[in-house]
Amino acid sequence: MIDLGPAKQRTILAALLVNLEQPVPLDVLVDRVWDENPPVDVRNVVYTYVARLRRKLSCAAGDCADPPQLKRMFGGYCLQTAPDNVDLYRFRGLLERARKLESDADEQRSTLLREANGLWRGVPLAGVDGRWAAAMRHGLQQLRHEALVEWADVEIRLGRPRRVIDQLRQAVFDSPFSEPLVAHLMLALHADGRSAEALQVFEGTRRQLADDMGTDPAPSLQEVHRDILQGRASVNQQVEPEQEVAATPVQVTTVSRPGAQSVNLLPIDLPDFTGRGAEMSLLAEALTPSDTPLSPSVAVLYGPAGIGKTTLAVHASYRLRKYFPDGQLFADLDGTGLPPAEPTVVLERFLRALGTTDIPASFVERAELYRARLANARMLVVLDNAVDEPQVAPLLPGTGQCAVIVSCQVRPPVPAGVPVIRLAPMPVDEASAFLRQMIGPARMNADPQATRELLALCEGSPLVLRIIGGKLMTRQHWSVARLLNRLRDDDRLLGELTDGTHDVRMKIGRTFHALDHATQRLFLGLATSHLDDEFSVRSAARALQVNEHDAEESVERLLDCHLLGIASHPEAGDLRYVLPKLHRLYASTVCGEPVKIHA
Repeated sequence: MIDLGPAKQRTILAALLVNLEQPVPLDVLVDRVWDENPPVDVRNVVYTYVARLRRKLSCAAGDCADPPQLKRMFGGYCLQTAPDNVDLYRFRGLLERARKLESDADEQRSTLLREANGLWRGVPLAGVDGRWAAAMRHGLQQLRHEALVEWADVEIRLGRPRRVIDQLRQAVFDSPFSEPLVAHLMLALHADGRSAEALQVFEGTRRQLADDMGTDPAPSLQEVHRDILQGRASVNQQVEPEQEVAATPVQVTTVSRPGAQSVNLLPIDLPDFTGRGAEMSLLAEALTPSDTPLSPSVAVLYGPAGIGKTTLAVHASYRLRKYFPDGQLFADLDGTGLPPAEPTVVLERFLRALGTTDIPASFVERAELYRARLANARMLVVLDNAVDEPQVAPLLPGTGQCAVIVSCQVRPPVPAGVPVIRLAPMPVDEASAFLRQMIGPARMNADPQATRELLALCEGSPLVLRIIGGKLMTRQHWSVARLLNRLRDDDRLLGELTDGTHDVRMKIGRTFHALDHATQRLFLGLATSHLDDEFSVRSAARALQVNEHDAEESVERLLDCHLLGIASHPEAGDLRYVLPKLHRLYASTVCGEPVKIHA
C-alpha cells in the first residue's frame, strides 16, 4: 500500500485517472480539486502536488517495463499507463465484453461479470471530497449496481443464486432505496429456497420507503413480491445440486430490471440552474400526462449551440420525475457529430437499461420490443441533439403515459403539431443572476460598469456565461475588469472562451462542419465580406454577387442552423439579419484571414 499524500494530492491523481491518456486542462483540474475555493497560488500548489505524485509513481513502478507517466503536455496534465493497470478501465472492459456476448453464452458472461464485480473494493473515490468527486462517485456506484444486477440475472438463470446473495445483500445495505437491487436480492433468495427471507426483505424496504421517503415500493417491485407470494415465478431453473434446500426444485423467475423509479439515465442536474421559468412552464404544460393519453406527449427544444437546450431538458426532466415513476431514459443523438448516433445502437442501450438481456439483432425487432416494453409504462425519454425525423421516430414510445423531450439545433425532427419551444438568449436579468450565483454579488458590485460590459459581451449565451463564470470562480484574484480586458482582444477572444470542458470555438465548429459544402461557402462568404453588423437581403446579394432571391434562400439556410440571427422585425421595409461576432471570428480562423468587426 502506497501513501499517496494529502487529500488534495489524491484528488489530483483521481482526476487524472478517470481521464486516462487524455490531457486534463489546469482549469479543469483546479475545479475538480478545489471547487469554487482554490488557493491564491493554486498553480504553484498543483505543480508541487504533481511533482510529488511523479516521485511516488516512479517508486511504485520499480522495475516495471511500462511504468505510468504523469506528463505536462499541450492541453494540460496527462496520466499515461496501460488501461489494464487501472481497475476502473478493467471493469468497464469486462462489462463491455459481457454485454456483447450472444444470448446463449451465459457461462462466459458469468465469468466476465464475476471478475468485473470482484474488482470493486469499498466506495469509489473514498476520502476524496468536493462536488466533482461526489458526482463521479454517484455515477460509478450506479454503474457498479448495473453490473451486479446483470450478474445476478445470469446466475439466477443458471440456477446458482447463492453466488450473488451476499453481494446483493451488501449492496442493498449500502443503497437501500435501489429497487433493482432489492428485487434481485428477493429473486435470488427465492431461487435459493429462502422465500420467507425474500418477503422479509420486501417488508423491510416497504417500511423504510414509507418512513424515510413517504412513498410505496415501485409497481415493478410489488409485482416481484406478488410473484413470490403466488408462486408465479417460472423459468424452470434448479438451484445447484450441492445446495441443501428442499427436495422439490425451486422455480425461479428471471425478470427484467424493474422499471419504476429504477431506470435513470439522466445526466446530473446542475445545482446552479438559473432562469428559463417560461420555458419550464411550457414543458410542464406539454408533458404532464393526461387521464386518457392516446399517444406520448412530445415537446421540442430548438435553438443554437450553447443556448442551454441540454441543461434545460435535464433540469425539466428532474422536475417532472414524479409524473414518470417508471424511470427516465436519456440519449445524446450527436446531431452535430459525424456521423450522428444510429437509432439501432440507441435502442440497444435503452433495452439494456430496461433490463432486457436478449437483444434482437434486427433493427425492426428492437424497435418493436422497445415499444412493447414502454406500452404500459410511465416513462420520460430525453432525445438530445437530434438530427431528423428518421432518427427520432424509432425512439418514440408508441402509446401510454410516456413523454418525450427532443432537443435539436437545425430543424425540429418531429411530426407537425408537436409544440416547439425556441430558446432565445437569456435576458439580461437572468444572465446577471446566473453570473452572480457563480461568482457572488461582491465581485459583480465591485465594478458595475465592467460587469455590464461583460454581460453584454456574453450576449445571453449560457455557454459563454458558464465559461467566464468558471474562470472567475477559479481565479479569485481576478477582477471582472481584468477578465473583460482579456476578452476585448479579438485575436484571443475565441481562445479565451474555453475551460477544457466547454469550448465556444468547438461548438461553432461542430455546427459549421455539419453543414453541406455549399452552405459552408455561403457562411464564409458573408462572414469575410465587409457587411455591416446588421444587413438586409439586398446587402447580402451584393456581398455574395448573386440575385436577391438566391441571397434570401442563402441567409434563410444559415438562419435555420443558427449561424445567422434576426436583428429586427420592422413593420415595413427589409428584414435585417445579424452575423454574431463570435461567428465572424470563427470564420476568420477557417479562412486564415482577418474579418471586419464593427465597434
